Order: sequence, then structure tokens, then C-alpha cells
Amino acid sequence: MIGRCKLCGKKGEIRESHIIPKFVYKWMKETGSGYIRTAINPNMRYQDGTKKYLLCQDCESLFNNAETYFSKTIFYPYLNEGRQKFSYDKRLMYFLVSVLWRILVNDLPGCKKENYLFLNQLIKAEDEWRKFLLGQGDLIVFSEIHLFLTELLINNKQPVVNLNRYLVRTIDATEVSNQECCELYAKFSRFVIFGFVTPYDKSKWINTRIVNGNGVLVTSQELRDESIVAFLIDRARVAFEPLQQISKKQQEVINECFIKNAPKILKSDFGKALDADLSTEIDPHIFWEKVGRNEKCPCGSGKKYKYCHGR
Repeated sequence: MIGRCKLCGKKGEIRESHIIPKFVYKWMKETGSGYIRTAINPNMRYQDGTKKYLLCQDCESLFNNAETYFSKTIFYPYLNEGRQKFSYDKRLMYFLVSVLWRILVNDLPGCKKENYLFLNQLIKAEDEWRKFLLGQGDLIVFSEIHLFLTELLINNKQPVVNLNRYLVRTIDATEVSNQECCELYAKFSRFVIFGFVTPYDKSKWINTRIVNGNGVLVTSQELRDESIVAFLIDRARVAFEPLQQISKKQQEVINECFIKNAPKILKSDFGKALDADLSTEIDPHIFWEKVGRNEKCPCGSGKKYKYCHGR
């Protein structure tokens, strides 16, 4: 396709670029059922993830180098080896920003059409991140990037169905906001990226912030921001609602595939997540037991708890 590269602005042949890197989908298929279903069209099975015409070949190569670094340094060591501590350099920040930038560029037209509350901040963030990725500027205003590593929640209770499958298996990306705060969000397998475009309470994010240089990433992390916890729970709930629309024919295909490959699937990462979810009781109040019904909901919606997450 002939067009203009969204990153460097040069006109020429534009490649189809993955929004979430290709190696993620490869790992998902290898550790699951061998194919991918999406929330948009749950009745279709896919061999690859979402791609858009975004980049020229040169810019695609820039991103590929960063993806190779992340996959070899953090992604596979964490998922396949169980490593708990990672030394990193500035290439990690480049990779995280490249993912968030792709999501933002893909979503900006819709944000402009809807006159999104934080549209001006998103436009400025896109400009700063683009120049950073091209080596034409530093991260100054929009440098607050966090990487959170999830794991299976082996509890007796969880607030929504399929929470483990969401936290450790689902691919997701969007803008996150309430009346005061806005950030870009990307999630794939056990990796969650947040890029803040407005001020936030840094004290509620423990061992998650990534620096643009040499640093150490550890898995002893905490998310104490109740609005973010509520957001993750909501995304887990919404993510699997389309599965209720799977046709009878596709359900038969799923069942047949499961029966045929049951030993392999049950031992896989997908099988472990499924077992963790099936072994828990659903209690929607588990994270909010101390909140009064007439108090404001901790999620930041501004509503009373009884009308929000207390319903």
C-alpha cells in the first residue's frame, strides 16, 4: 500500500504493522489451543493478531529491534523460565513507548470524533512519543511509563468470572480515564503497560515505573490505585461477554478441539489459568468489603458505591 508513514511522515510503501507485537500471538498459540479468538468476532478463529497500515520499512525495522530486545530480555525469561528480576537499559523504554504510540495513533481519530475529554493531552503525548521514537526528542512531559507483571491469582474467591484468564492470557488496549486522570493502557499475556498523560498519585505504584536508561525490574510490585484495580476488574468482566455470542457450531468446534487435545491443553498456560478460574468462588465485593454503600466508589467514577461496583 502506498501512503504516508505515521511515524516518520515519509510517503512510500506502507507495511502492515502489528499493534501488539507478533511474538505475543506466537506465544499465545503455542501455550494455548493453537489459535486466537477475538472479542470483536468470537465466531472466527485467527492465526495472527490485529495489523494496521502504519509504518514504512525503515520504521518497522526500528520497532522490530526493540521487540527482539524485549522478547529475549524480559518476555520469554519471565514466562518460560520464571525469572523474577531483570536488568534493563533504554531499549525497554523504547519498546514500551512504541506499543503505546501504536495504540494511540490507531485510536486518535475516534477520540477526535468523540471530542474525548483528554484529547489535547493525547495529541501532545503522540507528538512527544513520536519524536522520541525517531530519536528527535526526549521524554519530558509524558515520561511516566509503568510496566506491571501479573501472575495467577490462586485464591478461594475472585470478583468476576475468568479474572485469571484476563490477567495472564488476554490481549487488550485502550485509553483509560475518569474525571481527573488519563492514561494509555496495553495488556498482553502477563504484561501490563500504563502510559500516563495526566498527573497521578505516584505513591500508589510500587516498583512499576520504568526509567529511560539503565534500571532493574522486579516482580515484587503493587498496584494500590483503587481506580486502576476497578478498571482491570471491569475489563476482565467485559472481555468475555462476547463469548456468550459464540454460535452452536463454533461451540461444537471448541468442544471437539478440547476433547482431542485435553492432556496438552490442561498442562498448558491456558489450562492453568482456566483451572484457577474454575477453582474459585465469585464474590463481587471481595476487593471492596470496607466500603460503605453510600460512600463514593473507590474506582473514581464519582458515583456512590451502591450504584457502581457495589451493585
